[in-house]
Amino acid sequence: MKVIHTYVDDHTIIWKELLYVQYLSAILAKKHYGNISFYGDTKVCQQLKILGLPYDDINDKLVKKTDVSTFSIPKLKIYKEIKEPFLHIDTDTLLFNKIEFETFEEDYLFSHLDVWMDDKLDRRDAVEELYEHYIIQKSVEPVTPKIILDLIKQQHNYGVMNETYSELFFKLLNKIETKLYDKVNFRAIPNMNVVYVNNFHKFSEACELTLKHYYENKDAIDTHKNGACYIEQFILHSYLRMIDKRYRKSNKNDNHVIFNEQPLREINDKGEGFGSLSIINQKHLYFNNKSLITKLSKYKNWNIMSQEEKYKILELNDEDGVKELFDSDFGGFLHLSFLKWKTTYQAIIIHKLRQEIGDYGIRKIHKYFETRYINKDDLEPMSDGEKLYSKITGFDFNPSSNSLL
Repeated sequence: MKVIHTYVDDHTIIWKELLYVQYLSAILAKKHYGNISFYGDTKVCQQLKILGLPYDDINDKLVKKTDVSTFSIPKLKIYKEIKEPFLHIDTDTLLFNKIEFETFEEDYLFSHLDVWMDDKLDRRDAVEELYEHYIIQKSVEPVTPKIILDLIKQQHNYGVMNETYSELFFKLLNKIETKLYDKVNFRAIPNMNVVYVNNFHKFSEACELTLKHYYENKDAIDTHKNGACYIEQFILHSYLRMIDKRYRKSNKNDNHVIFNEQPLREINDKGEGFGSLSIINQKHLYFNNKSLITKLSKYKNWNIMSQEEKYKILELNDEDGVKELFDSDFGGFLHLSFLKWKTTYQAIIIHKLRQEIGDYGIRKIHKYFETRYINKDDLEPMSDGEKLYSKITGFDFNPSSNSLL
């Protein structure tokens, strides 16, 4: 199985805060699966070669900077071209425990359901309720008193789904072919920070159809704040449902996702990255002193379990709390998403990466970016995460030559 990272952005550089996470993600994935390849634009690929990230192959031929008007398009282009079973993980996804994908016996696996939706609704009723919500937001919000609007929102509770997926879907409804519309299932939309593909022929076909939809509606998708999620996680999922009966069947019992729910959530944000975290109490298989995530890690009785049975709460209230999480595996899986920009998590990632590549490796990264920040008035040589890590541990990112003797 080929393991893949992809990254392209407008700046043609992977910023330091992202690079630390990506480096750790690559190391962990390669430990588990024995290989990892990278796809990106020319300048980003050059940067990774200079810094020596542990990729077996660095490819700058398939995607380019101009692909990122919608940031998920490079991934779709890569998916379409892979001609073997593969695993794509986002560069901010950390597999502390190996996921044994074969145990799930599915052709495609993704992380978790992206947005909650009542599982008692059938597919058609869900579309109708979402359309009702879309019409309400579109027609009454500017003139409806706030107290009435709040009651409407509480009744429907589809704000996130509307903003992320259904709003753009209904705006483009006349561009949605009937056979695709008939297979739409909003409740089953997966979060694709992890994409495992065994049937790469069908997946490539679905990607080709998805890209066609994107290019035909490029302006609308590029200018929508959630166009990247819409095209990758909703339209790709929908085309896959349209062309693959086995995938549609897997959606019925959520067998297409690895986790019962989002594995980690920030539940009490106190600012500056402090607060409380909720992680799923995973059931793991232990083999040769290693913890594995398997099909048996999912709970069949999830909907009737108590909150205490489902979740473990981690407290991150002060610098001592940060230090306590230096050695946490976060339940075996961590998709940082927006948390990667928070100072506390940056410090945790730096520590974990330092354990893998040593002091010299961390300082090499710091030094590389230090030279690139010289002419950027708004960027300091030391990131906030580096400052916090140095404060907690005493680590010197840029020691004098005498202090190294």
